Amino acid sequence: MTRKCSSCNAVVDEGMRICPNCGRLLSSIGDKHEYQPERPRRTRPASAKLQQPDKGRSRKRSAAEHKRPAAARPSAVRPAAKKKKAPPPQETRELPIWTRIIKRAATAALILAAVYFALFGLQVLRIKHSSYQFDTQMKLSASNYGEAFANSVTDGSWSYNPFAFKMTYSGVHDGQEIEIRFSAAFSLDVKSILVGKEEKTEREQIHNYLMGLFI
Repeated sequence: MTRKCSSCNAVVDEGMRICPNCGRLLSSIGDKHEYQPERPRRTRPASAKLQQPDKGRSRKRSAAEHKRPAAARPSAVRPAAKKKKAPPPQETRELPIWTRIIKRAATAALILAAVYFALFGLQVLRIKHSSYQFDTQMKLSASNYGEAFANSVTDGSWSYNPFAFKMTYSGVHDGQEIEIRFSAAFSLDVKSILVGKEEKTEREQIHNYLMGLFI
């Protein structure tokens, strides 16, 4: 039984599967010999094409993103760090009234003490560098109270009354305890001198006693 190629109509021997003339594939269906073309390639549906990413666009996007500054690039969203809760503010506890009174009294005492010692030092310095005005031509060995007390009085000490602006110098002279009381407000003056139990308040008595300290 002769066979013919359905494509080129060439005579083909029985048992051959490929046409020697045109090279087509031969197949037999019943008694009829005909050419069976190659199976067409399966094409993907249009929906599958839409789902595929566009390689060209993705490359352009990656290049554009690469040119963006680091701040503008999309980054993976990181979970926000948990903020530490601040400790609740401690309630200011009001001190008892007696404690506040003591604190204020201590502060006032410190201020008054500082003022007292400042005035005390200034007045002592003022008196030590001052001199009694003697009406005499005699040359004295001391030119001010500081030198006179240092030469004649032992165990001397100062005290100060800031409310009356009075200074008192106490010591020992010729074996007797003495107190020389100064008025040191605006002008400096000797108000009285206590020698033992005797108080000298007259101007001439004060003048004569201080003369003995200065010569």
